[in-house]
Amino acid sequence: MTNLTQSTDPNDQNVVEFGDSPGRRLRVQRQSRGLAIERIASQLHLKPEIIEALEQDRFDLLPDPVFITGYLRNYARALGLDPMPLVAAYQAHPGTPKNIEPTRPIPGSDRDSGGTRILVRLVSLALAAAVVAMIALWWHDRPEFSPELGLDTSDPDPLAIEAEGVDTVVPEIAEQTPGETIESTPTDGFATPQTPEPPAPSVAERSEADPASIPEPTADPVTEGTSAPIQTVATPDVDTPTPASEPAATASKGIVLEFTGPSWLEVRDASGQRLIVGEMKAGDRREVTGQAPFRFTVGRVNNSSMTVDGKPFDLEGRSRGNVARFSFDPASPE
Repeated sequence: MTNLTQSTDPNDQNVVEFGDSPGRRLRVQRQSRGLAIERIASQLHLKPEIIEALEQDRFDLLPDPVFITGYLRNYARALGLDPMPLVAAYQAHPGTPKNIEPTRPIPGSDRDSGGTRILVRLVSLALAAAVVAMIALWWHDRPEFSPELGLDTSDPDPLAIEAEGVDTVVPEIAEQTPGETIESTPTDGFATPQTPEPPAPSVAERSEADPASIPEPTADPVTEGTSAPIQTVATPDVDTPTPASEPAATASKGIVLEFTGPSWLEVRDASGQRLIVGEMKAGDRREVTGQAPFRFTVGRVNNSSMTVDGKPFDLEGRSRGNVARFSFDPASPE
């Protein structure tokens, strides 16, 4: 093979095209067309340094042979040449591997892939942090179910418990009534829950205004004896339960709980007996009566409200995780 540097005719194009290196051929063709390196680089979207390395046959400064082959093809097409002789000359160039395969990525691809990996890691960490934050928020706001509440779903209705709480006042009434009326009061034991319905103030005013009206019913049973027990019971049922209902009202001081949404409630008296227990729904209303102090467990405080003598009671201040657990004595409020 004859090299152009050994030819005595510098204008012999056949020697340039077929006997010289690919870089030399490209440079001669570019110069013959009056094109600058910068223009070729701009047209091929390559750096001028890559064009210079191609023309100087400095393939060691360029990436893998696969990319060099692509550069040569594009350069030849830009000059209007057939790329195959240039590719063949490059493959015959000393130092060029026979099997042209990519052995390393394009310069800059490591940075790109590294940046992509970093971005993927950051996104993964952000998603993991979001999941952890959501779990922590749910754990903090989750309803704290009491094991006792879960086992006592079969307890009697809270209204029945309240009725039992009213029945406990009957022994006090029996102690205050005469001996003959004690036998008649158990027969009307079921009517005692209805006795708190008459307004207490009117009875109190009646007792203060007519002090002599109270002994009259007691005198009637003495004269009539056992012949008219029903009449003797009728008058004590109106007068005698009212003094007992007044202590019951004052003992609880009008503790009322109302609910605007799903919730649950447990109330225990001083002896630990459950007065109210169960799930509540919107519109439910419960009055607490019994022996103070009371132990309250109120779930879903945001759906619950409590009043004492008509005054709002702060449930949220005693709640944690939307559940309030506290003791309260109406006789000595905090």
